[in-house]
Amino acid sequence: MSVPYLYHGTCSRNVRAVLKRGLQPRGKKASIWSAHPSRAGHVYLTHAYASFFARMAVEKGYQMAIFRIDADKLEPTRLFADEDALESANRSKDEARMPTLAQRTKYYRELWDILPEAAYWETSLDYLGNCSHDGPIPPDAINAVTLIRPNSALCWMSDPTITRTNYILLGHYYRALTAWPFEGAAAVAREKGYSDLADKYMAKLELSPSPFADDYMTFHCPADGWKSITPSILKHCEKQHRSKDGRHGAPAPNPVHSDRGR
Repeated sequence: MSVPYLYHGTCSRNVRAVLKRGLQPRGKKASIWSAHPSRAGHVYLTHAYASFFARMAVEKGYQMAIFRIDADKLEPTRLFADEDALESANRSKDEARMPTLAQRTKYYRELWDILPEAAYWETSLDYLGNCSHDGPIPPDAINAVTLIRPNSALCWMSDPTITRTNYILLGHYYRALTAWPFEGAAAVAREKGYSDLADKYMAKLELSPSPFADDYMTFHCPADGWKSITPSILKHCEKQHRSKDGRHGAPAPNPVHSDRGR
């Protein structure tokens, strides 16, 4: 595929289930985006906003988790445009018959399997940085996972307004930031030189020593699969963090499903 990796951000309480069973659509579980809920049968993916989505999904006492997915291990016919990208791209022609944002977003969310433009997932990535996958993503398509401390400096490096304009201005920065915990300097080098503003933001990722060195931990999938290192990863997933009032959050039961972060 033209895109080597896609990413999914969530809470580390989901890591055990994801590494065993893959990324599952939310199904009947409530979406964290109540105003514009996600497609219940899809897993949402990004190459720009994974840390932001993880921050929105993280629960007290847990870490942010970002999964990196090998796009070549996904079936292209199961990838679809994000409904927000479709709504934004078609807003001018749709406003007369669907005057509200809620109407337009619902239209593209529910008719993904009918509308021809919903199949343009690569255009969706280029336009807004996000897309979706119909059905579960198997664990063997996940080749790395990063855990990021909530409220760390790295956590707050991604605080975007997800709009077309913002993506034009800072998309290169957000893509570099998403890949940086997995690739380091190579992620920045790939995205530099296209936008002076994005380059200015990326400069923080190039500092040496890195101010973010203690903010994250990345695990790559061994040749024999995730099973051998899952116990090590889980030790860090449920590490509790002191809240502002001095108390620790209590880990909650580990669910099977992982909601999207959008």
